Amino acid sequence: MKFKTELFDETAVKRALTRLSYEIIERTENLGNLALVGIKTRGVPLAGIISENVKQSSGISIPVYELDITHYRDDRKEEVEVDGGLKKEQVEGKDVILVDDVLYTGRNASAALFELGKEFIPNATPDDLPDENDVIALGMYGEGTDYYALKGVLEVLLEKFGIRDVDVTPVHDNPVFHPGRC
Repeated sequence: MKFKTELFDETAVKRALTRLSYEIIERTENLGNLALVGIKTRGVPLAGIISENVKQSSGISIPVYELDITHYRDDRKEEVEVDGGLKKEQVEGKDVILVDDVLYTGRNASAALFELGKEFIPNATPDDLPDENDVIALGMYGEGTDYYALKGVLEVLLEKFGIRDVDVTPVHDNPVFHPGRC
């Protein structure tokens, strides 16, 4: 295969995954409550590498699950049968990190957010169904990123999907988030 530009060689990829693994250890309050969800196909082995790195450094095993988002892709018009899938019990109540490569257009990330973007809030009476809210958590890092840049990206994304009347709220009290960027 001929490459136009090589961004990372094998050593740089390993270094980046190792650093990412350390970041997860440093920023996660309870590693035992963490789950890695690899988006098929390339995100699954990446999630496995990160999980193994975390285990080697901390001694804690983080489960890795697969998420097949083929059915939700907007660039696929034919019917696709999804094999298996992510079970509610695997991620319910967990802190979930989605893992995928970013070699293409980013369609996978938006599809996965729809797959995982539900919040169920129990009602006062056990006989009532829980309230269901759609939730999108979005983070951006890098030079010149702040809450307003992130809000702008989110507004464009929501507009593309025809979603209006959305409350965009910054989070200030989560120690995992960088101050001024969430």
